[in-house]
Amino acid sequence: MAGRLFSKRQRRQRAVVAALAVLAVLFGALALVTQLFDTTLQTAIYDKAIDISPAQVKNQITIVAVDDLTITKYDVYPLPRRAYADLIRALRAQNPTVIALDVSFYDRSPSPEDDALLASAIKDAGNVILAMQGAGDGMLTDHSTKFGVVQLPIAQLSSVAAGLGSVNVTADPDGHVRDAQMRIEGPDGTTYYALPLLAAARQVRADVTKATFTGDRLVIPAPLGERVLPLNERGGMAVYYASRPATSTTEQQKLGFCTNPLEFCVVSMKDVIAGAVPRELILGRTVFVGFHSVSAVPDDYPVPNSVGRRMFGVEIWANTAQSIFTNRYPVLKQDFVTTLLQLLLVTLGGMLLVVRWRLWGFLGALGVLAAYIAGAYVLFSLQTQGEVGNGPVEVPSIGYVLPSAFWWVIGLGYLLFEEQLAVSRTQNTFGRFVTPAVARTIMDREETGQLA
Repeated sequence: MAGRLFSKRQRRQRAVVAALAVLAVLFGALALVTQLFDTTLQTAIYDKAIDISPAQVKNQITIVAVDDLTITKYDVYPLPRRAYADLIRALRAQNPTVIALDVSFYDRSPSPEDDALLASAIKDAGNVILAMQGAGDGMLTDHSTKFGVVQLPIAQLSSVAAGLGSVNVTADPDGHVRDAQMRIEGPDGTTYYALPLLAAARQVRADVTKATFTGDRLVIPAPLGERVLPLNERGGMAVYYASRPATSTTEQQKLGFCTNPLEFCVVSMKDVIAGAVPRELILGRTVFVGFHSVSAVPDDYPVPNSVGRRMFGVEIWANTAQSIFTNRYPVLKQDFVTTLLQLLLVTLGGMLLVVRWRLWGFLGALGVLAAYIAGAYVLFSLQTQGEVGNGPVEVPSIGYVLPSAFWWVIGLGYLLFEEQLAVSRTQNTFGRFVTPAVARTIMDREETGQLA
């Protein structure tokens, strides 16, 4: 009779543990469908993956900073447009592949002469891309955002530019910028591609006019291999950040030009105009011009690998272009089936350990979970090796697997509670002088059929 009773208890435990495993998988499926952890747990996992295994700075990009040093030199803000004309002429002499200006020229300046000088410099250079942007609240379309109003450079400048690129920045709910808006549409349906996309396309000789869509992928043909950009619903592309926020130009005055190989090269606009920047830092490179190391313009944002600091917008564009150069783009999480399979295996494995060894099994399950996390990060790092990637790279869905530990706690609590009830019943059956240890011995012998 005792053996049959124990058998019932054992079957009941197995049924409850199996039910908990099923609940864990169902909850995981629901969480994936509703993107429950996309902006919390999985976002933290994503940020750590980028920080642990960043892309590499390839010395293909130089940032020219409209910085405090330059503003102090001219002693006026905003800078006169003749200053930008001087900059473009100085850059042209150093022969960069493309010059992308993340500076707004949406209105005429007080000096028509300055506008004319800037237009002439842009025309003579022939490789200058100017900034534009959508204004107000946009409306989601097919992997793009449509704006009722767009801000464009004045016609005198836009007519001589090599292109117009959007510079809309969209932060996630936590304020971090993890993707760059690759496409926007004007009120008339005109498509505008992002400033860093146009700059990168010119560098790798890709033809944006021949871009096609395959699902959520923007495919751009290029001589050295097409670029496959994964876009989210609003047209954003995940940026594979290659560098933490770069050293300010003020600090570089003490250290020299671009001495840290792990950062993007950032030089002061005033030094470029003065001819003080070495030619090799400009020749053949993509040059972004924008506000950096400046206190007058709050154009900086937290990013996945900023580690408590903020990154200037122009440097975000540099990281975006670097992602396109290397054709590697992190995806927030793995696909539905892969994630669910991992959740099932980890949850069941942990449950089996808990059932077999209770508290020690739970600790062992936590060790297995830690090994899974470490292995997942190593796998992501291995997938991001090499000079050029093959497009999207999925960040491991650790954020959706971590809740398995919650179900282990529930399972462990149930088993301990069930065991305590069984011990109490055994003590009541055999007398109050039976200690819990003796009661467990009796239960163990019942389990093995050794109790006569």
